[in-house]
Amino acid sequence: MNRRLHVFLLLVSFFLGLALPPPAGAQDVENEEPPTSAVRVFLDCPGYLCDQDYLREQIPFVDYVR
Repeated sequence: MNRRLHVFLLLVSFFLGLALPPPAGAQDVENEEPPTSAVRVFLDCPGYLCDQDYLREQIPFVDYVR
């Protein structure tokens, strides 16, 4: 009886080991730093259709380019 219990526990632990997935390589983000430069944006609209000064005041976290 004791031998059957050991074999059963061995098989259960073996199949549980197969069922658990290994950690993915894409989940390793310990050394990742945030980007230091802002997103560069080109406003492609004529002056009479959009107020470019208003857009630049309301969205300050981007770098506007010409």
